[in-house]
Amino acid sequence: MGKVGKCIQMRKLEKVKSKRLTMKKSKKIISKKADVTQVFIFTLSALLVGLILYFGYTSFFTIKEQADQIDYIRLKADLEKEIISMKSEYKSFKKEEFIVPARFQKVCFAQHDMSALCEQNQNAVKNLVESTLKPDKISSAIITDAVCTTQKNVFFVPDGTSSLTIENMRVADGSIQSASEGKDQFFCAKVTAGKIVLKLTGMGKATCVTDPTNPDAVCI
Repeated sequence: MGKVGKCIQMRKLEKVKSKRLTMKKSKKIISKKADVTQVFIFTLSALLVGLILYFGYTSFFTIKEQADQIDYIRLKADLEKEIISMKSEYKSFKKEEFIVPARFQKVCFAQHDMSALCEQNQNAVKNLVESTLKPDKISSAIITDAVCTTQKNVFFVPDGTSSLTIENMRVADGSIQSASEGKDQFFCAKVTAGKIVLKLTGMGKATCVTDPTNPDAVCI
C-alpha cells in the first residue's frame, strides 16, 4: 500500500474516531438534559402536590368554619323561636332538641335580668355559676359578669363570649329566694351527640326553660 493509501486510511480512522467521540459527547449531553428535565418535573410535581394539599386543607377548614357559623346562627334562631312561641301555651310543656355546633360543649341558661339579684348578693350568683361550670373558671367569670351587667341570658360554652338575649325567659321557678340559696337561676345543658334537650313550659307571660333530666327543676 502506498503512502497515499495509508494517508486516506488514517483520515478515515480519524473521522470514525471523531464521530464516536461526538456521539459520546452527544449522549452525555442528552443524558444530562434528561436528568435536569427529570429533576424539574419532580420539583414541579412536588410543588403542585404541595399547593393542592395546602389549598385543599385551607378550603376544607374554611368550609367547615362557615358551616359551623351557619349552625350557630340557626341554633340561636331556633332557641329564640321555640322559647318565645311557647310562652302563651299556659302550663303546657314539651321537650325540644336543638342541634349544637361541634365547638360547644354546653349551652347555659340564666334567669332573665339578674341585675337585681346581683345587687343583693353577687357572691351567690358567682358561686352558682362557678359550681355549675366547675372547673371552667374562664367561662364562669365571663358569664357572671354578663348576667350582672347585661341582659344576656343564654351562653355557649366554652368561654361564654358567644351569647344571646331571650326576653320573657325564666329558669326553673325563677324565685330570688331560691336563687339566694344557689338554686334555680342558672343551669347548663350538656351537648350530647351534637344536641341538647330542653323542657319548655308555657307560663302565660314567659317560658320556663329547664333541664328535663332534673326532677327538682319545677316551674311555678
